[in-house]
Amino acid sequence: MSYEPDSFSARTQYLAVYIDFENLAIWAHDESVTLYLNDLLRFLARRGRIAVKQAYANWKNFDEYRFDMTLNAIDLVQVYSVGQGKNRADIRIALDALEAAMVHPHLTTFVIVSGDSDFGPLASKLHKYGKRVIGIGPPGERSHRLFIRACDEFLFLNQVFNLKPRRVETNGQHVEDEPAPDGEQPAEAAPPAPFVLDEIPLGDPEPLRVLWQDILTCELSENQPLTSLAAQKLATEAMDARKNRRFGLSVRRFLLANRVLWECLEQRQPEAQVSELRWYMASYASVRAGQLLNRKEYELARDYYLSFFSLLQVDGAVRSRVEGLVKPMLVYYLGSTYRELGLRMPSGFQNRLLTPAEISGKVLEQQDPQLRERWEELLGRLERVNGDVYRQLLENMEALGVAEDWDEFGEEENGHGVYENAAYESREQPAPLEPAGNPQEDEP
Repeated sequence: MSYEPDSFSARTQYLAVYIDFENLAIWAHDESVTLYLNDLLRFLARRGRIAVKQAYANWKNFDEYRFDMTLNAIDLVQVYSVGQGKNRADIRIALDALEAAMVHPHLTTFVIVSGDSDFGPLASKLHKYGKRVIGIGPPGERSHRLFIRACDEFLFLNQVFNLKPRRVETNGQHVEDEPAPDGEQPAEAAPPAPFVLDEIPLGDPEPLRVLWQDILTCELSENQPLTSLAAQKLATEAMDARKNRRFGLSVRRFLLANRVLWECLEQRQPEAQVSELRWYMASYASVRAGQLLNRKEYELARDYYLSFFSLLQVDGAVRSRVEGLVKPMLVYYLGSTYRELGLRMPSGFQNRLLTPAEISGKVLEQQDPQLRERWEELLGRLERVNGDVYRQLLENMEALGVAEDWDEFGEEENGHGVYENAAYESREQPAPLEPAGNPQEDEP
């Protein structure tokens, strides 16, 4: 069924986008770029309404991209290889584009994402149907000159994915940026105001110092996209890695997400939100604390636990997003005293994770002065960074009758009592993180 041109606004440009995904993936691999197809679609949405979105590849080779494609409502067209390193994407794209040009006359612009010279004749044929052709391909010689000259406009992938300064080729002519209207001089963009840490309402800065240091010293690759969407993608990868017990990778991805969003805030990008940064920081603090605890770097781990608790008191939205982590984080924080003193961590029936109040009760039951002293020190530090969490813990202790044991604790030393049910891990708590030296966790 074809559409009548009169049923569409004459002012609206309708785009048909065809992606030679293998060509795009090769460029991304060579440039060490993670593909975010939403960036491409957002860029093209400025040119008009996208009516057709199709990507062509032998998808068994690019399974990791399917979710992102589906999320962006891109039709995946399967093309099978006919030889090593070859597929029939070029032919399928040409056939589908020509069919769309004839059947759907309302389509005004055809976008070909590839650099292959095979698409030069397709661009010329589309011109005969009165269509505008935009090409998007890799920079340099990887985009063939014949294809570039056949397009009305050719954009490099670096520009579209915001990796390097803009560079456009129109009918084979290099242009550094779009020219200003006749008689106008291009206005110089005002430099963004410097980004001041105090402008981020994160609460007491001292508990967060360890996070700031990590974020600001985190190095980004030259080709890392600096957008809120890129940060969100990294955070999603970090959460997936945590679910799959790849904790070292989760730490690195959360840290990168923080740094990218930090840069977005520094550039005053309107999509960048401080509330999102707080959540990224809390998430990073949680996995980093567990990683350090597993390495037996107890004091440094506590700095990250405290930064996590500090972030909870500033924004209720952050706490709602990490509510499921608050209990195990507090248990790990208080229970670190056991590990530091070489004692086994207590657990409940069938290895159930004890509550923070129950852990406190076990400390007092054992009547170990050294254990109690460390536990009281940690409680004091917790009270300083988040009084609400501290008071809730005391209320829970009182409800269990533990607070009375604390008040009646004597000075008599009974030795290092060890709770017999000693398994620490359970299905109700996050698994302890693996050391960063584990080769599985250090995969890029």
